[in-house]
Parts: sequence; C-alpha cells; structure tokens
Amino acid sequence: MNFGFGLSLTAQLMGSGGGGGGGAPLSVMRGYQPSMNMGTTGDKFVSPTGSNANAGTIGSPYLTIEYAMTQITAGQHIKVRAGKYRPVPSVSFSGKGGTVGARTKVSGYGTEQVIVTAAEALTGWTQCAAGDSTVLGSVLGVASSPVYKKTVAKSTIASSDPRAAFPFENGVKLNPCMAKLPAPQFPQYESVTADWQTATTTVTSLGLVTGFRLASMTSLYTTAQIQNADVYFHAYPNVNYRTKVASFGAGTDAVANTINLTDQTQTYETNTYKDRFALINILPQLKAGEWGFTDDDATNCTLYIYPTSAANMTANIEYSARGKVIDRASESHCEVAGLIIERASSAGVGADGLYNIAGAGSGIGFVVDNCLVRHGYRANRSYTMIHMGNVSDVVIRQTTIQDGYNQGAIFLQGGEWNGTGMASGNRIDRCLIERMESSPIRTWGQTLCVVSWTSCRDCGVTAHANKASVYASSHKVLYWGCDWRSCSGYWTFQECSSIVAAFCDIPVTYISDNVYAINDQNSATAGQQSPATEQSINGDSYFLNCITAPFRDTVSATTSIALGITAETAVLFTAKNNIFHGATGASSVDQSKLKAGGWKNNFLSSGVSIDASDTVNTNLSLIYNDVMNGDTSIKAGSPTLSAATASIAADIAVLAGWFPDFASQMAYDISGAAFNSATPPMGPYVNALSPLAVPMIWIERPTISGTPTSGTALSLVGGYRVGYPFAAQTQQWVRSTTRITGITNISGQTGTSYTPDAANADVGYYIGCDVTSGGVTTRVWSSLQVVAAVAFAARGAYFDSADNLRNGSSAVTCGSNGLMSFWIKSDDTAWNASARTIFSSIVGSTIVCSLSTTTTGRLTFRLNNDTATDTATFFSATGSVQFAIATWYHIMIAWTASGATIYVNGASVATMTFASVDMSGANITSIAFGSNTIGTSIWKGDLAHFWFSTTQTLDITNSTNRAKFVSAGVPVNQGGNGAIPTGTVPEFYLDGAGAAWSNQGTGGALTVTGALTASSTTPSY
Repeated sequence: MNFGFGLSLTAQLMGSGGGGGGGAPLSVMRGYQPSMNMGTTGDKFVSPTGSNANAGTIGSPYLTIEYAMTQITAGQHIKVRAGKYRPVPSVSFSGKGGTVGARTKVSGYGTEQVIVTAAEALTGWTQCAAGDSTVLGSVLGVASSPVYKKTVAKSTIASSDPRAAFPFENGVKLNPCMAKLPAPQFPQYESVTADWQTATTTVTSLGLVTGFRLASMTSLYTTAQIQNADVYFHAYPNVNYRTKVASFGAGTDAVANTINLTDQTQTYETNTYKDRFALINILPQLKAGEWGFTDDDATNCTLYIYPTSAANMTANIEYSARGKVIDRASESHCEVAGLIIERASSAGVGADGLYNIAGAGSGIGFVVDNCLVRHGYRANRSYTMIHMGNVSDVVIRQTTIQDGYNQGAIFLQGGEWNGTGMASGNRIDRCLIERMESSPIRTWGQTLCVVSWTSCRDCGVTAHANKASVYASSHKVLYWGCDWRSCSGYWTFQECSSIVAAFCDIPVTYISDNVYAINDQNSATAGQQSPATEQSINGDSYFLNCITAPFRDTVSATTSIALGITAETAVLFTAKNNIFHGATGASSVDQSKLKAGGWKNNFLSSGVSIDASDTVNTNLSLIYNDVMNGDTSIKAGSPTLSAATASIAADIAVLAGWFPDFASQMAYDISGAAFNSATPPMGPYVNALSPLAVPMIWIERPTISGTPTSGTALSLVGGYRVGYPFAAQTQQWVRSTTRITGITNISGQTGTSYTPDAANADVGYYIGCDVTSGGVTTRVWSSLQVVAAVAFAARGAYFDSADNLRNGSSAVTCGSNGLMSFWIKSDDTAWNASARTIFSSIVGSTIVCSLSTTTTGRLTFRLNNDTATDTATFFSATGSVQFAIATWYHIMIAWTASGATIYVNGASVATMTFASVDMSGANITSIAFGSNTIGTSIWKGDLAHFWFSTTQTLDITNSTNRAKFVSAGVPVNQGGNGAIPTGTVPEFYLDGAGAAWSNQGTGGALTVTGALTASSTTPSY
C-alpha cells in the first residue's frame, strides 16, 4: 500500500487559501491551494482556444478534455489550460487506467484556474406577463413581471428531471421557491425541518403518512399550483422525504383541502417534527434569488426564475445538465489534480452513480489532489459529492469540498456488514470541508484507512447528520489531528473494530437533542460485525488527546462520550489525555470494557472521575474564553496547555504498527513540528492560543423581540456564532415593506434595540436587523409589519341575557393546540340561577369546546378528547372557592395533544390529561360567544378581551406567558388584532367599545343578536 505523496511532512509550500498561508508547514495547509504550481509538463494539452482537429501539443491543443481522453494511452498526462470546460457526458477514465508507477492523470496547467462543470449556459428567457397569472398568481403574473421563463427539453437536464436543474445566477445558486416559515434561517436548503410549517392535521392511513392539511397556507394557492409542487415531510425513522403532490382535495380520511402525497409508504413519526412539512416549487411564492418549474409533459418543462438583477437573464444563467463531472469508470491508478469540479446534480435517491466525482466499481488507486469540489445538489436524500465505492488505495489530498445541498462531502464505501471486498489503504489528508447539508465524512467497510489533519466547517447544521460515520464492519480506521467546527451529530462507529481518534477537536454538537460527541453505536447484531474479529469491537480502540467539550446549548445536559454502553461483547478501550464533558459512570462509560490502565489523565468538565489521574472541574471557562456566547477560543489557562498528560508512547507504537504508511507522520504535531509522545499536548492544538483561523459561522440567528408598534421598542436577542478569532458583533437596523425588495438602512440605528418611529414613519414596514460578526452578516426580521400605536383601554361588553354573537358557518380549522384568555363578570341573580353558556363551538352537531356555568359556584369546560372524560369542572380558586356574582375573573385555558391547563386569576385550578383532541384537523361548523350555538342558554353579565386560538398555544404554567395577557390583575394590550401575545393573529379576538365589540381575528365576522352595551366597570381582579 502506498499513499503516493512523495512529500515529506515538513515540506514548505508557497500559496494561500484553505486555512494556510505562504510558507506554512505542509501539515497546516488544508484544502485547495489555487496558487499551487501543478507543473507544465504533459503528454496532451487542452485549451478553450484549441480544436479537436489539432495535434494536442502545447502549441496546438485540443478543445475538450473528453476528446483528449480518447487520444491518450494508459499512464499519460493531460494538462488543461485556464478556462471553463463542460464535458459531455463527463471526464471518463474508461479504458485509460494506469499503473502504480504511472497514473493516468488530468491536471491544471501551472497555476492557471481550470473549471470543469456539469452546468450549461441557458439564454433566451422571456419576461413573464399577465398571461402567466394562472401559474404565478396575481402578484407575480402581471405585466412586466420580475419573473422570467424558458421552456427546455427535460433530456437536457441532469437526470432528465426539472427538479435537478439547479440553476445559478451570475455564479450564485438560486434557491427553490418554497412555502415554509417566513424569513427561514437556512433559505439555501430545502430540507431544514426547523424552517417548515406545522400541519394542523397529518393525515395517516394504517400508520403511513398520506397527506397534510394546513388551511392557512393552502388557501393562498390554486389547486393547480399546489399540484405542481413537491412535498418535503418528516417521517419515521427521523428522516426527511420528498414526493410529488398527488392531488389536492379529499384525503384518505375523506376530509377536504388535503395535500395528498404520491409516495404514501412512509411511517408516521412520533418526535417533535412529526407534523412538519413544506411545499417545494410553489410558484406564486417566488422571491428574488429563487427558481421553480412546471412539469409540462413527458418531454418538456418550463423553468421560472426571479433574478436578483434582470440584467443577468441575458447571459449569466447556468443550470445543471449532467449528474457527474469526473468518472473513474472502474479503472485503476488514475488522478485528477488542480481542478475546480462543480455542479453535478441528480433527482435520484441514494447511490445512483451521479456525483461530482464518481468512483464506484472495481479497480484500485485513485487520487484527488489539490482540487476544489463544489456545488453538488440532490433533489432527494443522497450520498456525497465524492463517492468511492469498493476502491482501495484512494487518496483525497489537500482538497476543499464545499456547498453540498442534500449532500455530504466524501464517502469511502467498502464491503459492508461482514461481507467481502473491504476497501483498504484509503487516505483523506489535509482536506477542508465546508457547508455540507449532510455528514462531511463517511468511512464504511474500510481497513487501514487514515483521515488526517482535515477540518470540517458548518456541516449538518440543518439536521442530525453525523460529524463522521465509521460504519459497516470497518477495521483499523484512524482519524488524526482533525477538527469539526459548527457541525452537528456524532463522531460515531458502528459494528467496527480498532477505531482511533487522536489529537482531534470534536465538540459536542450545538443541537440540543444530539447528546454525544463520540458515540459507540456497536451492537452484537448477527451478521453486522467486524470481519476482523467476528465480534462488534473486540479489538483495541483508542481515544487520545481529543477535546470533546460542549457548545452553549449542550452544556447542561450533555455527555460527550459514550463507550461500551450498548449490547456489545468484550471491548478494549483506551482513553488518555482527553477533555470530556458529562457523566462518566455507567450511563456513559462501561468501565468493564476499558483496557487495563487504558484510562489516564482525562480532564472532565463534569461527571465523576474514573481514575485517580483524572481532573474534574465543571468550569468550562477553564477551557474556552466564553463558550456561552460562542467564543470557543482556547484560553491561556486551558488544560490543553497546563494539564499534566500521560505518556502515550506505547500507544503510538501500537498505532504505528497498525498504520505503517502513516507511522512517520505520527512523530509530528499539527504544525509540522516534532513532539514528544511521552509528554504530548492535550487536544489537537500545540499552540492552543493560535489555532487555525475559522470563518465566523452563525449557528443560530438572533431574533427580534417586541411588538412592531410605533413607539414600542424592538430588541435583538439571542443568536450564537463561533469562529477563530472570535469577533464582536455590530448591528444595522433596516426596513422593507416585503422583507425581499426595497430594503433600506434606518439611518443612525446601529444598536441592539430600535423603537419604530413614533411619528409613524415605519408604519407598514417590516423592521429587520443586519447583524455582522467577523465579516459575516445575518439578517433577521420582525414577524409583523409595524402598526400605528393605539391607546389601549381595558373594556368589555355587557350581555343582558338576550345578546350573543354567533357564526353558523365559520369553517375555522382546528389543530391539536389551543389557547384562550378572557374576562367574565356574572350579573345573574345567583350563580347558575339559569344555565349560562359563555362560549360554545361544534363540529357537525357535536359540541367540541365550550364553557358554561354549573352549580355551587363552578364552571365546566368541555374539550372533547380520546378519554371518557371530556369535561373539567372548576372553582375560582383552590379550596373550593366559588365564583361570585358581580366580580371580574380572568380565565386562561391552554391545551396540547396531551392535556389542558386552566388558570383563574393567575392561579392553576384544574388540569385535563388525554392523548388527542377530537376536533384536531376538523373545521368548526358553528361558534358562539355569550350563548350556545343555537342561541339559547344566554350569558347574563360582562365579557372582555376574549382571545381564542384553535391552533396556537402557550405554556401558561410559565408566568411570563400569562403576563402577555394580564399583569398586576388588569388586562394588557394585546394589539388591535390580538397578535401581540404570540406574534400571530388568533382566529378570534373579541374587543371593542360597547356595540362595536366584535371579532378582530382571522376567524371571520360574528352575527350579533340583540344590542351589546359597554361594560360599566373595568376588568380587574
């Protein structure tokens, strides 16, 4: 086995980029170096000014790389001059494999920039007009529309599928138009569950997801527009799926307004995201910088683009025409070097052979050297941008892989699950991996595999995607000197043996439900065990000198390492000189599976010591400068510098025997300097105070707190970012009527708060803030437009036993959640002298939610659910304190799918427990306030500030949430339409003076019977 470098570890390289500067040691130079000289000697030459009729010499070059491939013999070298090349169908090494001593090679010429792309230019666009309103809707389908269109043959698009068109405007990726949350955190990604909508009803049949209902969204579009879309949804087992909309109409449960799925084979999930979904390719939703399409017929589709600049439509649009750029084609001993390889796209799922660099099949020996591999796209779940399947002696060296959409970066895949054909001797060295939506590195079915000095940045942030996956019966896999910044998921191994992480920085993910940095997922599953041992992990595994301390969101409830806690057989773990966080007892580390003397000198930032040599200190500030605010720079007093470390000389000797081709490099640290394995540094940084620079990354964007009302302050809160060096943040407040176009700075407003102009200059505008740190800016917006301030007056309406408000055809959609807040005062002769109904709602002919008086000074709340008890009867306070006549009471009721809570005058008086709400997913047929739905059992007394949502809820056990409705015993301003408490207008908010008391919410008007008058007193308790 030969990694094929021919370079000493401490050799000097000139150039910049990839985290290294000119003259830096080779080991520090990570990623693509555009100024690296790739040489000028070759056998055949290619140039954009050449011709395939030429001789292929330096003076008479060919025009295309694929033609040059037909003219070389095995082991020859093609040199490519500066320019952009569009190989059809790819640069294929088919029939051109080299030998160990003479690889067939395609490389750049000298330091010239060579781009090899799967994209094609697309011109001839037509500006849309009023005739396009059927497709685009009334806002965009107008004369001189900002949207452009072009009909293209599907056969000219990658996968022959418009979903894979993956267009770019002037070199910038266009985002797909989607119906998801406003101002999403990750607009560039489709499959970000956190940015999706939550269905009021997820329609299922036999446990499978068949459709979704969300009237507030689907009411915005026509049936044809919805049926042109795809649905991204979340299903079991914690995976996102994409499928086309089959129809919009009656669901499998026979209820109307259902988005029905073409793929109805996925099982309904039970976790937090079970009801999340988004519509992709919903054309009326187009915004600047987005694209969509109509699937016209079997042959053609029409692409639609809303450009950021109309001038770009004449010459600066490209789309993906092919699914691969470089194809190893099962050949051996081939190499690509000094190339920019980009924009392969696929509409497929999984291993369809379409990747920027495709390397599956038989053969051995493939080298990717000093390349930039960028912009890979999948319309559905996928593998990675570089895929090497069942190939040994692969070297991916000093290469940057960036911007993978529904993609990971590198997948080294060998024979799996105790099968044959394990890949051997593969190497990933000094690579830089950035902005992968999925896992940056997967090493499956590997033996004698080394991943060294490789950095991963901003990967997997949109979902649980492992930092690294060592899976599928791998044996002897080493990660050395690697680090992950702002990457989610675990560094994990499963059904493997002899796995090593040494001198790595593997922080616990910031996503709070992913609790480990290093996670042993081995088991004793038959047929899924290491072929080297016939058991799960019965060979030594080492964790040496690693940092696994947490980020802010995982500080309090995190265990950074799990070893030996699954049902595996005998294990021999060694862990020395690491920084661990969290429990280290039986719940985290099974000490019976540690090698004798294998646990030494670990610094535990919480948990319990295992060995007397351990240091336990819960103060994370000993390690990081300010982890709670994102500054994870190593402090001068960190144990990475000051802690006494155990000798790992004997352990290094074992590893050198396992990985002989890497043994010489184990004598050097990350900077290329020699180090003493008897007193090694703790963690991957020799000079921890000057780690490699990492661009600032916003993990969580800040949010804007406060009600967008003139004269009311808005504040910037939260947000979390990491980077080296850490930079302070600056703010610039902005305004726009759309949050898309016409965005202007608000002069002089640069602090952490802004008060919309009291003179109403901001009325009708969304208020945003550009927050910049380390040169990286994120923009956040208020959820509503600014409204003029209106003086708030606590007030109510009087019902004289002949008055009520009803709507007999409300059609308001109900969810599993609900919330109400209101004031009542009885003017009856005695409590329940006559049966009185405060409000009532029905679905069909069934009362589903109501509140009425009952005997002995009580109220009865009805919420139909799955239990035998649909009602809760309660007093005005604990201790059976009865409701009194002529007394104001404030009542709050909130519920979810698991139960309801009732508060009176700020105190809890009753709860309900259930597993589902009957009216969830249904439409209210009729609703009434001040009576039942047929106008009898009429209330006598006052009602005030009646806030009622059939889809929203708050945790009212939290006093802060209760204070959004009442403070110091009096009502607080809920806004003219009731939007202030939750930021969203409720279905019903009844307010107004006397006869004007009416619904200000979204649930429609109510018909008044009788004549309401103003309350004679102000609500308070």
